[in-house]
Amino acid sequence: MRRLGKDALTICWQEVEGGTLDLVSKAVIGGTVTEKTVTVNALLHWPHVGGSTAARNFAEIDDGDVIVDMTAEDAAAHLAGKTGVSFLIQGVRYRQKRASDRLSASWDAVIGTTPLARPLLLEVAR
Repeated sequence: MRRLGKDALTICWQEVEGGTLDLVSKAVIGGTVTEKTVTVNALLHWPHVGGSTAARNFAEIDDGDVIVDMTAEDAAAHLAGKTGVSFLIQGVRYRQKRASDRLSASWDAVIGTTPLARPLLLEVAR
């Protein structure tokens, strides 16, 4: 694992001011969109997906994906209720990717039933 240290992960999201809520699509039409950011400490891990003959344990992980561990407090404070969330790591924009329950459980760090960190699987945003 490679730890990038302080200010390693920038969380980005969109806030919309003004506009009108479309009752069908639930989208805000005509508002002003502003990107907001916050930088948090995180443990970043770039899994190697090699061409070995061994069976891959987690099929959802691809080359270039990043597993991020951030504190449960940071995740609750900076991810809940946000729209248009993306992540900046070393100038590259990532988006969250669906992780299986099996992968999440294997990466979770807990004491008893209290999570110490919130793992996220990210892929390069295209």
